[in-house]
Amino acid sequence: MAFSIFYWANYTAGTRKLSRKSEIAVQSDHVLKFVYDKEASYVRGTVQASMRDRSYNVTITLGPNYNIEDSTCECVNGQDKCHHKASILLYGYANEIILPICSSDERICSDNQNFLYRDLQS
Repeated sequence: MAFSIFYWANYTAGTRKLSRKSEIAVQSDHVLKFVYDKEASYVRGTVQASMRDRSYNVTITLGPNYNIEDSTCECVNGQDKCHHKASILLYGYANEIILPICSSDERICSDNQNFLYRDLQS
């Protein structure tokens, strides 16, 4: 099951600062939770803010041709582009190989090839 880097590349195109901040967030383990449902075409996650006492929930609906149909983040820029969303997209590509494949209850691993879940806080 491939989560394409093109989602991240299209989202961050022309915004070097956004791409760099998302790279730093992923490298710094700021992605705390990641859920990818291939069948429903969405990604959800939680990203720790630069201020360590705050985290933001992100939801992204994936569209055709590696575009983003809709996205939200709880941060101030959440209705526009933000590095929290970009971080979730980059994390999905960079770490999907080590993610467990889990059932829809998000805790029991199975052979469900359409659902990936990772709670990095546990």
